[in-house]
Amino acid sequence: MQALICEGCGSNRLVKKGDYYQCEMCDTKHVLVAKKVELQGTVQTKAADFIIKAGTLEKYNGEAVDVVIPDGVKVLGKECFKDLGIEKVVIPEGVIEIEDSAFSGCKRLKYVQLPNSLAIIKNAAFYSCVSLTTITIPNSVTTIGNAFSGSGLVSVQIPDSLTTIEAHAFQECTSLTSITIPDSVKTIEPYAFHKCTSLTSITIPDSVTTIGRGAFSGCTSLKAIAIPNSVTTIGGGYGTGVGTFEGCTSLVSITIPNSVTVIEYGVFSGCTSLTSITIPNSVTTIKGHAFANCTSLNSVTIPDSVTTIERFAFQGCTSLDPTKVKISQRYSPRCEIFDKTGFFQNGYCEYCAGPLKKKLLGFWKCTRCGHEYYNY
Repeated sequence: MQALICEGCGSNRLVKKGDYYQCEMCDTKHVLVAKKVELQGTVQTKAADFIIKAGTLEKYNGEAVDVVIPDGVKVLGKECFKDLGIEKVVIPEGVIEIEDSAFSGCKRLKYVQLPNSLAIIKNAAFYSCVSLTTITIPNSVTTIGNAFSGSGLVSVQIPDSLTTIEAHAFQECTSLTSITIPDSVKTIEPYAFHKCTSLTSITIPDSVTTIGRGAFSGCTSLKAIAIPNSVTTIGGGYGTGVGTFEGCTSLVSITIPNSVTVIEYGVFSGCTSLTSITIPNSVTTIKGHAFANCTSLNSVTIPDSVTTIERFAFQGCTSLDPTKVKISQRYSPRCEIFDKTGFFQNGYCEYCAGPLKKKLLGFWKCTRCGHEYYNY
């Protein structure tokens, strides 16, 4: 008897189920007619549906919503399926690259089978694929641009082949609740998980050394995060965007590792549920707005290693009593660390907690130790 071949994907793995056969590879159903397997209840993709030039699929013009890309294709070209109503795609072995916006705007797309030959997924490849809730990224992939931003992904497992999670890779995946980052990853680039509003927790492995600005900003459901000692840089936002954890309004606990020497501009700004913070002995500088508008913050421990606290580092921390924060005399009195919600409102000296008295020319002077505070 001649082997049965699926006309959908070319597989010979057909299983009999009642009065029809079903392909184990692409789930296409078939009925046996005159010793021939035919598709049942679906529109088939045909060779004429694909515009292929030099191994690159440039455009799909077919009507089938379940698409099986033919063998021989090496690259899925830019915007080749953009904004189409497809629901399922099987990409064959041999494809090595998915170019920019290949499936962008395919709002009905629910399933994608990626081949083990795939190496590169470029920017916006699956942008706004809101029905795509899960995908398996093979270990062959070494580059992911902002491929899945705005998609409907609920969970993601990053393959071991990746060393960098690129900028905006999963930005605004508002249904994303969990992500697994392997030990191969060294860098999380800016805005990688920006506004993933359903993300509640994340584990950062010891391999990561750099977390870019805005990487987790706007993750309003994120409650706790432990940063490993391997991390030396946590990106700030001054002049370049927002801080790494800025606007994480549910964040109640954060562990800053001993490997960090600078708490950058705006890193934890707007973390309104954060109640306490311990600065490790490795830190020498706390930059401006680092903890600005952390309205629940009522306890801060600052070590003697800190030699610089920039202006407005704790601006708007309305629950924090500046007289109970240990501030070393090595800081410049010109630094309005707490702005008008702190020292100038309460009238206390940052060095000795003595009362301040307003003088001429727009400055205050401590009546106990004589330090002056300028109103910028």
